[in-house]
Amino acid sequence: MKNDGYILVKGAGDFASGSIRRLKIAGFNVAATELPEPLAIRRGAAFSEAVYNGKAEVEGITAVRSDINDFESAISERFIPIVVDPEGKMAGLRKWDVLVDARMTKKKTDTRINDAAIVIGMGPGFTAGTDCHAVVETHNGDDLGRVIFDGPPAPYTGKPKEKDLDLCGVRYDDADLRKLVYFADQGGIFKTKLGIANAVAEGDLIGYIDDSPLIAKAGGILRGILHTNLNINKGAKLIEIDPAHRRELCYKISSKANAMAGGVLEAVFTLLSKNNSER
Repeated sequence: MKNDGYILVKGAGDFASGSIRRLKIAGFNVAATELPEPLAIRRGAAFSEAVYNGKAEVEGITAVRSDINDFESAISERFIPIVVDPEGKMAGLRKWDVLVDARMTKKKTDTRINDAAIVIGMGPGFTAGTDCHAVVETHNGDDLGRVIFDGPPAPYTGKPKEKDLDLCGVRYDDADLRKLVYFADQGGIFKTKLGIANAVAEGDLIGYIDDSPLIAKAGGILRGILHTNLNINKGAKLIEIDPAHRRELCYKISSKANAMAGGVLEAVFTLLSKNNSER
């Protein structure tokens, strides 16, 4: 198969967008699915923004919100269709050469190994050889982006690394992660008047969960923040502050997303070559 095959990616958040962009550049016809209200906080680098705005551009590649019955027209116009598909109907609408589950739910999903000729999972919840043909490692460390063709990736620990702060583009080994990355300590409606790349100082009001205020614990710019008026669950990721004030990084694929995208490309081409040699 030439690099003009059809690939479906489940999820279009910032991590998934690294893979979507790389697959599109490699020449594949790529479509992606999302929830009605995507929860990506790094919205400046996420194709899921097309759900809210109708269109999203990430590093020169454009995605458009598409109807589930008309996504092929977006592909023919060289766009990436983003289809709201909470029920997973897209997988059955055509023969996909590759399916990538990039939702990173960290638990078993509805994706099965026979959903496409090649099925790739990202992170915990997948076992290569059982749920999919390959798993891409998403755990920060030496194996980040490594492709696993037999067995599971590293298990989900549920605990962010206190010292692993290249979330903000560089390492801040002397910083406190809790001052830069905020998770919801309660469920409710998240409200804010701020957006991506807005500056905050320590002590500033960022927003609310219902009536509970969220106060900045460090100064910087908002590299990530949820859309306002979203109903969120306890533990949801809300905000990411870059203390280096580097606005350009708000709109670039992260080093982690790029590492995982490299793994997805490796898995796709390795399995395509294997399948072709067995014909």
